[in-house]
Amino acid sequence: MSGARGSCRSEGGLALLAVLFALTLLMLLALPFAVSMSVGADAAMRDVEQTAAEQASASVRDLLLADVALSHPAFDETPDYDGLNEWPVGVTLPESFRALAENGRVLLGGEVEDLQRYLSLDSASPLLLANVIGTATRLTGDLEPDASSLTLDDASNLPEEGYLWVANEVIGYDAKDGNALTGVQRGLLQEYGFADGTDGIRQQSLVIDYRCMLAAIWPFFGPDRDGKRVPYKSVGELLQIQDAEMGGFDAAELDAFARVFAIDAQAETAPSWGRPERVFNDLQGGLTRRLMVKSAVHLGAGSTVRIRNLATGAAEYGVLVRASTQRPGRAQLQLPSVFQLDLLMPVQGAFPAMDTVVEPLVPAPVNVNTASREVLTALMANIRRSSGLRIPADNQRRSTEPPTISRRAAGELADELIQLRVELRGLEGGGPFTGWQDLVERFFAPKVQGASNNVERNKWIDLYRNVRTGRDSVLEMGTAPLCFKSGPLVRYRAAANRKRSVVAPGVVGRHERTGRAAILPGFLVERAWDTQVAFEDAFVLDRRAPFWLTSPVNLGHLRPESTGNDPASRYFPHLVPVAYPGVGLGAPRFAVDDPADSGVEPATAIARRRQWRNTQGIIALDSFAQNVNRRGRDVQKEGPYLMNNTGPMETGGQPQQGGQRRDQISFPFSVNGGYMGRFATSFWLEPQSLENAVLFDHGDGDPDRNRMSVLGRDGNLVFEVIDEAGVAICAGYEELLALPQVDAVVVCTPNDHHIHVLRAALPTGKHCLVEKPLCTEVAHCAEVEALAADAVAAAAAA
Repeated sequence: MSGARGSCRSEGGLALLAVLFALTLLMLLALPFAVSMSVGADAAMRDVEQTAAEQASASVRDLLLADVALSHPAFDETPDYDGLNEWPVGVTLPESFRALAENGRVLLGGEVEDLQRYLSLDSASPLLLANVIGTATRLTGDLEPDASSLTLDDASNLPEEGYLWVANEVIGYDAKDGNALTGVQRGLLQEYGFADGTDGIRQQSLVIDYRCMLAAIWPFFGPDRDGKRVPYKSVGELLQIQDAEMGGFDAAELDAFARVFAIDAQAETAPSWGRPERVFNDLQGGLTRRLMVKSAVHLGAGSTVRIRNLATGAAEYGVLVRASTQRPGRAQLQLPSVFQLDLLMPVQGAFPAMDTVVEPLVPAPVNVNTASREVLTALMANIRRSSGLRIPADNQRRSTEPPTISRRAAGELADELIQLRVELRGLEGGGPFTGWQDLVERFFAPKVQGASNNVERNKWIDLYRNVRTGRDSVLEMGTAPLCFKSGPLVRYRAAANRKRSVVAPGVVGRHERTGRAAILPGFLVERAWDTQVAFEDAFVLDRRAPFWLTSPVNLGHLRPESTGNDPASRYFPHLVPVAYPGVGLGAPRFAVDDPADSGVEPATAIARRRQWRNTQGIIALDSFAQNVNRRGRDVQKEGPYLMNNTGPMETGGQPQQGGQRRDQISFPFSVNGGYMGRFATSFWLEPQSLENAVLFDHGDGDPDRNRMSVLGRDGNLVFEVIDEAGVAICAGYEELLALPQVDAVVVCTPNDHHIHVLRAALPTGKHCLVEKPLCTEVAHCAEVEALAADAVAAAAAA
């Protein structure tokens, strides 16, 4: 029995040891398991937190885009313009979405910017590219053919060695010494059609870094293009110009381009290619770089153009570097006007005159209300009117150089624009520019009114022409146009950051997403433009319809000296009356935001100035360009159309010309000793009736002498001429009728006009028998006495 009990104790001890060993083993295994489970839980939690951060950033993106979508015209309180306040910077959660922040544990951020605040890289002109990096400048002095150095206004941003384009000549240089370039080589790349360097170039001529010329043509000039045009897909592709082995852009210059350019900046109404113009001269491959067209107001220097053979479909591309009109007497075509368009390089293929057209790439505009200072500076720098580039011969008169807007001055103008568009709380006169009228009144009008001379005024007018279309043919080279509302494309950045807890600094989830989006709902193919402002904005860039004008305010009639058949430039009604208030151009005229009577219609043709035979050289004509009413003069509101009579001219003398006013034509009433001079005028009149209305009046203020008029009288249209002798009226009849004892008088006059006037001026209760005289001695005529008796009897009976 005792042995059995000992065996049981031994087995129980072993069992206890086994249990303890198992427990120890389990304890040893529990720690790694616990650690493993903790790590897995943390990894799973991080995945959850990261997924939540990604979902939060997507929510931020959707929230930002939803806010910007309110700028759609269907919802926007200001559909005609967009300001910076319509593009959110940062995230403001609605009250119902406050829980997304989890009491501060989740941080949300983001911003949206419209791409209309950027310049369009696809349609950039060489001058615009050079302005961005500061490599557009001007010659300080004349550049002679044998010069080994040249001096520029500012060479600080040019490479230490490189190539320049000036007057369609490529010039190389080896080094810089301040603003002087040394080791100059003239007449490079003649095999591409550039000038040979044997001519001098005038001071203040535009100088552009040749890298920028290459960048403008690279989409169709680069290798492997096969005659096609391949637009830039990113700003970084500008690096490709180094393949031409004439220099490339460095990192700082690429950063500058990235800050101001976008590849998809496009207004909602801007097409790709503009109105084609027929080319009237044959183009020979490798030789011809000049195109002759009828109109080129919208085809200025800096434009990328497509040259197309309509018969075969063949096409190639180029960049215009000059637009001009042929000199009088040298025109090779019998057209009212002939524009000459000079390409940077000659065409590669042959294009026949009858089947060839040239069409411009329409530049995308920049929203002046959202553009940065760099963008606005690049848009306005180095703008000036075109002038001759070659040094004239010694016996030729040298014209004065037109003024230019320097890069520094452009920066100051950009600062002013940014200041003007800032909202002024509780004050008037600030905020986004609402349209062209607002831009003129707040920005351009003070400048033209403060200019001391016409040259200075014209500088601001030329700048206005540039910001209208960016391609005006009068400019030396254009940059880009302005607009006031943004298109549907935006660039966004949305981010979310999740912390472990409100107090713990550790970040457990972070996500940021960027991209581009079309945030506005789509537009139908058919658009409704119900105001004149909408019509003007739709046609300001792509000027496809010749001779069009919008209503109800007259803006589109051509001036007599206008050339071509393009729609009239709007700088004349918008700004010229402000710049020259003393010449009688009337008040500035702008489009109205009123659906009443709005529309578009053809403009009335004008008569070209021509010399007539048997005239004294007096050719005066007027047009509708200065009328507020699109149909001409509103005689009910403005009175009759006036032609000022400057007086008769003695035999053999010269006619006296009128003053400098432009609101009426001045013309001598008679020439050659008293005979009526030849003149012509054309105008539209739309009188309400022909009852006692004077429509046209040519005189010196005396209604009874030296007067020619067209008037409505008793429902009839009457043309009346009164000569120097005038009309003699029996004096004193008004005094007689004023006497209480006189009831009637007889007045004899041979003039129907005065019969009408006398009868209309009778006092109440009085009678005046007006008759034509029956003999020359009116005072002693028996028939008149009989008429007087009849008049007295008629008065008594009445």
